[in-house]
Amino acid sequence: MKFVFVNTPDYDSDGFLGAPTSLYYACSRITSDPYSNESAISNLADIEFFDPPTLEDYFCKLPALVSDSQVGFVGFSNTSHSRYIALRGAKIVRDENPNCIIAFGGPHEDETSGNLTCLNHTLSKWGQFVDIVVCGDGEYLLEWLGRSLVERVKSGSRDLTLKKLKDHSDDVEKLPGRGHLDIRKDDSYTRLALSQSMLELDNQPFINWTYIDQRHFNDYPIFYEQSVKPKRTAQVMTHRGCRGACRFCTERRQYNRRSNHLVVEEIERLKTEHEVQSIFFDDSTFNDEEKDAIALCKELERSRVEWGCLTRFDKVDMNALASMKKAGCSYIYLGLEQFDDEVLREVGKRISTNQIVETLTNCHKMGIRVGVSTLFGIGESRDIAQRTIEQVGSWCDEGIVEVVSLSANCYHPGSVTSNCCDDEREFEYDKKPPHKETPWTCFEEGLWYHPKDFNEDYANFIVDSASRNIPLNALVRKAKIKEAISSLETIEV
Repeated sequence: MKFVFVNTPDYDSDGFLGAPTSLYYACSRITSDPYSNESAISNLADIEFFDPPTLEDYFCKLPALVSDSQVGFVGFSNTSHSRYIALRGAKIVRDENPNCIIAFGGPHEDETSGNLTCLNHTLSKWGQFVDIVVCGDGEYLLEWLGRSLVERVKSGSRDLTLKKLKDHSDDVEKLPGRGHLDIRKDDSYTRLALSQSMLELDNQPFINWTYIDQRHFNDYPIFYEQSVKPKRTAQVMTHRGCRGACRFCTERRQYNRRSNHLVVEEIERLKTEHEVQSIFFDDSTFNDEEKDAIALCKELERSRVEWGCLTRFDKVDMNALASMKKAGCSYIYLGLEQFDDEVLREVGKRISTNQIVETLTNCHKMGIRVGVSTLFGIGESRDIAQRTIEQVGSWCDEGIVEVVSLSANCYHPGSVTSNCCDDEREFEYDKKPPHKETPWTCFEEGLWYHPKDFNEDYANFIVDSASRNIPLNALVRKAKIKEAISSLETIEV
């Protein structure tokens, strides 16, 4: 039997960098090294990850991949923004391989699981294509699912296979973790819940990077060898969850951390087995727990590896930055959003403009390079947006900020902003995005649903202002922004 796990692409060709670490960590119990774990599912079945770089690759290669008669399971990891693409992929699998079991998981299922009626559930709406939905901690759920399909259920018709899975499901409630697995049943579904105990991250295997597309080692152009060649970079997570309370974000799961010595051991393996030269920590906030982060920095000093991370302005004082720098940190990425105290307070950011200035000044003193994300459509006026852009531009001119991303406030299912939204529009992710051209392509998450006052005129205003005030080479989507400015100039002429 063969298992295929799909990292579903979306319509945004300039999406976030790196390998889909959440998917690979979730599958770590399935892909664990067969030499160190004789009972690993990878010893009992073939496993393949399909991580296409473009939509064209996705639609061209998926049919041939899943038409193999040995393929008995295909799992799609999807965000809200790749949801429609995943559904189209599921239809391809069903057409090519009618008895194949199809599962959906990933951020979209996690974000919507608590807000759905039975009629809106993936299995109720799309049961002709999708058989199983995985929500929450996937490690033990996916291992149970894989082992059941290989050892107990064997082969059979699609409906018979699902029935046998339910018949052998008594042990699911004893498995560690918080989450559940839903199995299609006629026009509804049966829910199998985990024990709801905190997942012990120290008991989980490392990512098996032999399954990961080699291109991802070159995804981070922020680390350079002799200032020319990008260093070979891998991503590692130190914890899950986020203690922040940003109203526009869904990263609100309970904080759960790995032991520092295991993080360092994973890095050492990456250096030895995959010739990795630099690390990007893929946590929502690297310094979410300051004492843990500083203790990790002490251990990283021995690794002598260059690294970067995502963090918050209120989490990195001079003491933290000194520890990070000594441990090899050369780059941090920070969510600035808007340079205005009232706007920051309204979105639950819990930082101030004074903290922003102090942190950027300290990073510059320590020689740590900085990237910032600006977020538009969170209640700022045009004057505030203009002031934010001009301020960021001046920091770029002074060499304090090197990388700038323009982001659009997008309604994420499950966020406070989305749940409290009084917008009468229906936010439907089971179809193509409402925006696909400039100026929307200039923004992170620009293609989907935004507050009404974030219209095309306002988007063009931001792009125009950014192009005038921020060095083009500092902007993440410089090619798209050049294209948008050319279009605006043509219209003006």
